[in-house]
Amino acid sequence: LWPSPPRVQLRSTACHSRLASFSMRPATVVVLSSSAFGATPEMSCVRSALRVVRVAQAGTAHPFGDERTVRQAFPKSISAEEADPFLMCDNFAFPPEPGGVSEDQFPVDWHPHRGMDILSYQKSGVGRHGDSLGNRETYETPGIQWMSCGSGVEHAEGGGDGGDAWTKGFQIWVNVPGSKKMDDPRYGTHGPGEIPTTASSADGVRRRLLAGTLDDAAGPFETATPVQIVDWELDAGASASHDVPES
Repeated sequence: LWPSPPRVQLRSTACHSRLASFSMRPATVVVLSSSAFGATPEMSCVRSALRVVRVAQAGTAHPFGDERTVRQAFPKSISAEEADPFLMCDNFAFPPEPGGVSEDQFPVDWHPHRGMDILSYQKSGVGRHGDSLGNRETYETPGIQWMSCGSGVEHAEGGGDGGDAWTKGFQIWVNVPGSKKMDDPRYGTHGPGEIPTTASSADGVRRRLLAGTLDDAAGPFETATPVQIVDWELDAGASASHDVPES
């Protein structure tokens, strides 16, 4: 929540830079608060009293109980109070799955969720999803699968199609108001053609709107708590400005 709509200036100094929400590069967290102006070598905030508090390296988490790891922006690197209403952001990269597996077999096995909204944003490979609502989906990338878990859903996830494509992307959890935590679950899957994607006026800049509104478009991830999630891709030397919503 911002006191007035700030503008964030994004600059890429790396060969290729990606941002999901305010996670700059998959392994870095930028925490913003309303105060005096400030800047980092890759992000500056102008037009209102907004400053970068710190740039924190994402931690390593083991969410599956085995040797597989993810890079976790939060809660590993910043507190729940700073991240609110976001509960978690994992950056994952898994090797290809073998072909010929059952539609009920997934590398991320069946497990429950309740009272939160979950976005699985897959950047490469082929996405797969199954849940206790009866959904069985395969989707092209970059694409998303999301759930508003409400009173409870059991699901499983995977990727790949028996080829050599790695499964890479982000999973983001968003908190839900207490009054909506027992709502009926909702679900959606959206391929590349259903995600608003534009090239900004600056050369070498692309953005995908995953949630919330931007210009005249709306992202397909339907959250109970209003948020804006944008994936920016900047080529080396490119820059762009982004107006942060008031709420």
